Amino acid sequence: MKNKKLIAAFLSVSMLLALGGCNKSEVKETDAEEEEETTEQVTEETETTETSKETEKTEETEDTEPEESTEGTYYGNYAGDESEFSKIYTELRNYATELNESNGGLLYGFGSNTVSETTYDLIWEYVLLTYDGNQLTAYHDIDGKIEPVELQEYGYLAGEWEPKKFLFEYEDFMEYPFLDDFSNFVDEYFHSEVDPRNIDAVLDDGGYGGWLRGFSGDMKYAYCQFGPESTIDKSMEECLNLKEGDKVKVDGEEFEVSAVEFREEEGVFLSGCYVISLGEIDYGGYFVGISVDDNGNAENMSIFDCFGNPTYSYHRLSKVPIAEDAEINVSVYLNGGYADESTITGSELHDYLSDWIDVCPTLTKFEDGGVKINGSTEIGYGINEDHMVDSVRIENGEIVYMSFKIWNW
Repeated sequence: MKNKKLIAAFLSVSMLLALGGCNKSEVKETDAEEEEETTEQVTEETETTETSKETEKTEETEDTEPEESTEGTYYGNYAGDESEFSKIYTELRNYATELNESNGGLLYGFGSNTVSETTYDLIWEYVLLTYDGNQLTAYHDIDGKIEPVELQEYGYLAGEWEPKKFLFEYEDFMEYPFLDDFSNFVDEYFHSEVDPRNIDAVLDDGGYGGWLRGFSGDMKYAYCQFGPESTIDKSMEECLNLKEGDKVKVDGEEFEVSAVEFREEEGVFLSGCYVISLGEIDYGGYFVGISVDDNGNAENMSIFDCFGNPTYSYHRLSKVPIAEDAEINVSVYLNGGYADESTITGSELHDYLSDWIDVCPTLTKFEDGGVKINGSTEIGYGINEDHMVDSVRIENGEIVYMSFKIWNW
């Protein structure tokens, strides 16, 4: 099971780090290469015209004016028309209300068809899920008419799911502000879970990372599927004095120090930092990185898994208030380049994102709910200039720092 967990973590989290953990110059280079590959033929035929357009795009980027995306929507077909999402959300919720009036004991949630091979045209179509304790039922919306649909087309096969782990009671379900796939809230390999009754529980101060799913309608709350940074039972100063063979605990699990070094070479993982290797790195160990000042005093410490990814102890769906003076770094990537990179405060978030909703297919506004980032976006997997993890910071139960990206893909 541990090997299976490591493989799943490598495939998923390493991909997240590749998107959000590298510096922006690396991301720009990768995205630019992908854009070049998909438009190579057009570029060859219209080189002069494209050069002119690139010049215009650069000038518009400097003014940070929202530019209409020329890309298709993220979902791409019937249910992929984001103009339909808000309507479908409202109609499915209304149907849930009708069901609740006749049966008050049902559990509810949203799901999506992500596995069907026989109904490819319905991939990403959202459904309403209900569970009576014995039977799971799915309903889809066809032009305003709500109809039951076969479960096997949506991946929710009998005996393979535990609906009570990811579905909500009616009142909690009605509070959720956008369409989503509730089954994604639970994942044994990443220790991800959801407790809808405590979704707005006050979180402990510290660093967090995982996925940002969206915001409440007033954008004063973020819906995050994340967890706290992994912890070690030593202070930064104590870690600097560790030697090979010493024992430490990460998230309560004991590891032996296998190496201690200071990496002076530039351009390498944790360059300019002390690096403590814990356990057998090839079999699931950890790296502890410590940045120091000019006098060699410890400044910051981060824990990375055996693949060099930031680590968080567990993920849980949380509704977290955003401080009005929170520092929020937002990067908007559209049409093959960065359309804007801004640092705003929590009180400015509503107006800022509202300017991009109509031009960025990643964002969807739900008239009776909030704002969703389609596909979610990783948070806390970036690396700052000190080579430390760029975690979401929570103080007094509120987000005071966060960095995220929205894009069209």
